[in-house]
Formats: sequence, structure tokens, C-alpha cells
Amino acid sequence: MPLETPYALPVCKDITDKRQLKNELFKEQRKVMAIIHDMSEIVLSYKPDFTITFANPIVYEYLNIAHTEFIGMNIQSFFEQDIFDKQYLKKIVNRLKQIDIDSNFLTNEYKISFS
Repeated sequence: MPLETPYALPVCKDITDKRQLKNELFKEQRKVMAIIHDMSEIVLSYKPDFTITFANPIVYEYLNIAHTEFIGMNIQSFFEQDIFDKQYLKKIVNRLKQIDIDSNFLTNEYKISFS
């Protein structure tokens, strides 16, 4: 004789807090992106191999270049070559190793030539 269950036990989980946190995070991300897009300074994001993955709109205006043309380029082509020598790269790697959870930003300024 097969076992029959005359009832079902639903399992529910309150996701209100999770959804609220997700919405707050999304709002904060939008604020940050709005600030980045409105900045007059160049903001770039790139992979470890120096492939550009993000640039704020000022870059496209300054270079008079399309977004699709710029994303994917190698950032090394814009810098003086001497900053990519081994000693300098070791110095950058050492600085990156010093970043911790409380200070997760690293700012470097370089001379960039857009010719």
C-alpha cells in the first residue's frame, strides 16, 4: 500500500531584509556611477593585462573616440613606456599588497600622452 500524505507543509522564508539591502545597494551604485560619469577627471578600470574595461564619458569627449572603440584597448599604449619597466611594476605590486579591507583604494597619477 503506497504511503499517502493528506497534507503539505509549505516552507517560507522572509526575504524582506535581503530585498531591501539589495535595493539600497543598487541605489548607492547608481549614485557612485552618477558621480563618476559627471567627473571632469578621467576614470578608467582595467584588467591585470591592462585591457580597458570601463571609462567615464570625459575620456570619449577628450579623445573624440567611440566607447566601443576605446573599451578593450590596452592602457599601456597611452603611457610613457618607462613606467612599465620591471622595477616600477614591482613597486606597484608591493603597494597593491598593502591594501587592506579598510583602505581599498590606490591612487596613482601618471603622465599620459594622447597623440
